[in-house]
Parts: sequence; C-alpha cells; structure tokens
Amino acid sequence: MGVFRLGDNDQGYAFGDVHTVTAWGAYQWNPIVNTSLRIAARNEGTIEGRDAMIAAPVQTADPNNYGGERVDLLLGVNLSGQGTLSDMQFAVEAGIPVYQDLNGPQMETDVVVQFSIVKMFMP
Repeated sequence: MGVFRLGDNDQGYAFGDVHTVTAWGAYQWNPIVNTSLRIAARNEGTIEGRDAMIAAPVQTADPNNYGGERVDLLLGVNLSGQGTLSDMQFAVEAGIPVYQDLNGPQMETDVVVQFSIVKMFMP
C-alpha cells in the first residue's frame, strides 16, 4: 500500500511518500476465539521543501527530521460474540517495533495497541 505525494501544498512543501507492507497469519482456536500474528513495515520519506513561516531553531522545524523506517511485530486476539451478541466482534492487537531507523532526532515508538468493536448488519 502506498501514499504518493504529487506536489507541494500552498505553503510550499510536501510530506514524503509512504510505503507499507503487511503480512499476517491467523489461527481459529474455536468458533469464539482466534489469534493472529502480523508483521508490518513502513517507510516514510522526508518532507520536500520548507514552509517559510516555520524557521525557529528547533529540531521539529527541520524537514530532514521527518520520516524513516519501522517494522512492527504484532499479536492479536479476536472474540466473536455468541447468542444475543452474535453480530458483534471484539478485537485487540498489540505489538512492538523490532526495527526503527528514523530520520534525524524524533520520538521513537515503544508500543502499538489497537482496539476494535465491530457490529455486523445483515439484511
């Protein structure tokens, strides 16, 4: 999957392109519970250009201190509702970065957590 920036914005700069790759596998333990293992890689380019209004002598004003590469390893659990909750699904996925190479000084990611509740509507 990717995001490709086609030009500069009104302030004269463009965020870098983003490329992501994900691979995952899942196992259904029973009709209610399944687990998943996922690896997700992301590459985000640097900012091209510069907003002339942002010129402070701080690290965040430097467009070279943006983007980089990260690979996350994530474990997920999905629960399918039963009975009156049969149209519901509950999920949590958590992981850690196994590789990070950021451009310039930036805050690193320590942990990634996602929660979801899905309600299915059937005709």
